Amino acid sequence: VDLALEPAHFGPVSVRYDKVQSQINLKYDSWQRELQGAFADVLGTKIKALHDRVAEAKTKLEAASLDASSASTSEIVLGVTFLQEMKQKLGPWGKEVDALIDSERLLRRQRHVFGNEWVEASRVAGQYKQMEQVLTRRSRAVDDQIPLLQSRVLAE
Repeated sequence: VDLALEPAHFGPVSVRYDKVQSQINLKYDSWQRELQGAFADVLGTKIKALHDRVAEAKTKLEAASLDASSASTSEIVLGVTFLQEMKQKLGPWGKEVDALIDSERLLRRQRHVFGNEWVEASRVAGQYKQMEQVLTRRSRAVDDQIPLLQSRVLAE
């Protein structure tokens, strides 16, 4: 639209382009804020959900019975099964963490104001790294006990 200072006349109708352009910009800005708020709500829900899943998985990994000398065979089998499930989820969760961080960065670039209850994506990344470390330690412990575990399973 030409931002002419002179109004255009179309018969009895007079159009002031600067006023029309101003109204268009205001409407665009309100849509932008509305869309950004909706995106932030969805992102916040996703961040919180992933944080909770990763924290729960980390807690379960730490509590899993993997010591061949003290745990029952069924507990060890359940622990090893859970360990394998977490190894499979690690890759997709890592990609999801990266996507959440990128999305939050996009909102920050748009100068979005986050609420007090906002869980930052960096907290999810930290929780993910901790879970990854626990998983590595637990996997190493199971790998060291494989001969003993195999003999127990075969004996039962």
